[in-house]
Amino acid sequence: MMAIRKRISALKKSKAGATAVEYALIMSLMVVALLGALSATSDSNSAQWNMVADEVDAVSPG
Repeated sequence: MMAIRKRISALKKSKAGATAVEYALIMSLMVVALLGALSATSDSNSAQWNMVADEVDAVSPG
């Protein structure tokens, strides 16, 4: 645990720490955009897979 604190402290003092924070913010924005896109398409995607499952059930014996 102490090693993590030392590393965080060292990152705060260096420019690499600022760069790491910037990259983390960019990545978090990308994740939010991805989640939004997946959420927007989830209903139509679910309906499509339900239709496929119904068709498979209709043609499968038994």
